[in-house]
Amino acid sequence: MYYANTDWWNEFYRDKMNSMEHALTFSGGSEKMDYYISGRMYQKRRIDEIQQDKFEGYNLRARLNGQVTDWLKVSNNSQSIIKIIHFLDGIVV
Repeated sequence: MYYANTDWWNEFYRDKMNSMEHALTFSGGSEKMDYYISGRMYQKRRIDEIQQDKFEGYNLRARLNGQVTDWLKVSNNSQSIIKIIHFLDGIVV
């Protein structure tokens, strides 16, 4: 076997790294109430050819404000994050 002219970078790494991201946002309200809701999905693959693992992330954020009375304002701010790693051997973390 002759390996002197082998381009090892091209053998082990991809030319590009695939990734995808989508985001969606809603907001609105009235005089006494307002809301904001956003979501995001993110997906990315590794750059190397040997382990073709995949990463996924999901975010959800919601904020709600309400003026109950002249002296009482109620607010809620919530966030949820999910991260998933798919390994080549089928293990999901």
